[in-house]
Amino acid sequence: MKIEAANFKMIESELYCYKDSLKYIADMEDDIINSTGGQSEIHASGVSDITGNKAMRLASNRELIECKRRVQAIDSALQIVSISGESKKYEMIKMKYFDKKYTDYGIQKELPISRRTFYRWRKDVIELIAFNLGCRI
Repeated sequence: MKIEAANFKMIESELYCYKDSLKYIADMEDDIINSTGGQSEIHASGVSDITGNKAMRLASNRELIECKRRVQAIDSALQIVSISGESKKYEMIKMKYFDKKYTDYGIQKELPISRRTFYRWRKDVIELIAFNLGCRI
């Protein structure tokens, strides 16, 4: 599989699990903030900095950083689509990736748009997210 095709599938997968990613980020941040670990760390000054330790863990957790980066790329693309005045395109994204109740054909009939328009819009959105992530499509 070419890199471009793999990136396309990865971005589409991220769109499908967007809502789960938002919850995962919130849960992970909550776990770090409410954790009791690291409270006994003593710094050079001889004082433990619990808040500082938690802030460092929030800022340095690679998994959290990457998940936030992907969600922010999607958020940015959704914002661009929503302010562009293309309400049907935004609705298509919502129906396909977030609601998950419709087939591609069902979305085409519901909006109504042509098959070609549906796939062009899907590609446009994924390319916009890829641009935000720095991926090749």
